[in-house]
Amino acid sequence: MAFESTQVTIQSGKVIPVAAWDGSPNAGPLLVISDNPITDRWIAVADVITPARCLVHAQVGTSLELLHLVWEFGEPVDLVSEGSTATTLCSDLIKSAAGAVSTFTTVDAVPAGLVSSGAHALPVMIFRGRQNNLLTHEDCVVVHEALGNSLLVEPEYCSHDAVHTNPEAVGSALNMFFDRPSSNEMDPWNDNPVDPKQL
Repeated sequence: MAFESTQVTIQSGKVIPVAAWDGSPNAGPLLVISDNPITDRWIAVADVITPARCLVHAQVGTSLELLHLVWEFGEPVDLVSEGSTATTLCSDLIKSAAGAVSTFTTVDAVPAGLVSSGAHALPVMIFRGRQNNLLTHEDCVVVHEALGNSLLVEPEYCSHDAVHTNPEAVGSALNMFFDRPSSNEMDPWNDNPVDPKQL
């Protein structure tokens, strides 16, 4: 299977480039916003994702464009950001329209902007490869501990470009996150970083 490229015209009239993984017809949207515009980087991640989710890679420039794109889906989305610019953009969306997002995952960045936002009920996963030399464990722990409903995942053999260096770990972590207990708290994972291969 592969990504199908298309365009979505949002409410403002702007045309947003979108690439969607050819998944199950009943799959919910797993919307990816990345600092890197190359969609094919996500193929190996999409191969691992549960059929209940359809990975959609979109290129938006503002949180308002992102909100309008979510409205086109007609339901809250599972949102993934990769990189610091994308994470800031997604955090801005969550601060202004938290109901547009069901879950939020950051890859290779921390959503520090969410700490003061009051969006502590939103399930958040912070994904940082252990060999990441650009994002520190300490920075991730500070944000993880400040958010009320977060999971910190730090797998081995994964550097600062996790989607490229270990896409299977990214996909497995996303599946684990989606399969978490349905309660508002993610215990017993709340206290320590998780390596999905150890579960």
